[in-house]
Amino acid sequence: MRILALIERFFVIDLGINFLLGGALIAFPEPIDGLLVEAPGFSAAIYRLIGAGLLAFGLWQIQAIARGSTTAPATLRFGGIMALLPAAALGGLLAFGEQRLTPIGSVAVWAAIVYMVLLGAWYLLALRESSRRLSDAS
Repeated sequence: MRILALIERFFVIDLGINFLLGGALIAFPEPIDGLLVEAPGFSAAIYRLIGAGLLAFGLWQIQAIARGSTTAPATLRFGGIMALLPAAALGGLLAFGEQRLTPIGSVAVWAAIVYMVLLGAWYLLALRESSRRLSDAS
């Protein structure tokens, strides 16, 4: 199926997003906080921690691409989980957080949630296809 052929492209695109956003969160936490959250905002350490997590995930993606394992079931499962968990955390922030987001912050957080849910669903759909191919081959 075509879904597995597209996974490596999605890996590369998502890798770029992770490095760009991760680097920005580490390098510019205060301006990003001012853009996203009404005062008082989050600690710079929180932004840097999130940025480091994005960079670490990007490094994992590079390893998966280098190993040629972007369509392996374990890779797709981990990628799906790593997309859906932050989406759930951001949803929790929106629902229960005490921070007030700016209009740009609201759009950015909702866009991130939608992107991560769609990405996680895509990985899990690809996992189903990959697992089906492996069971058909046995």
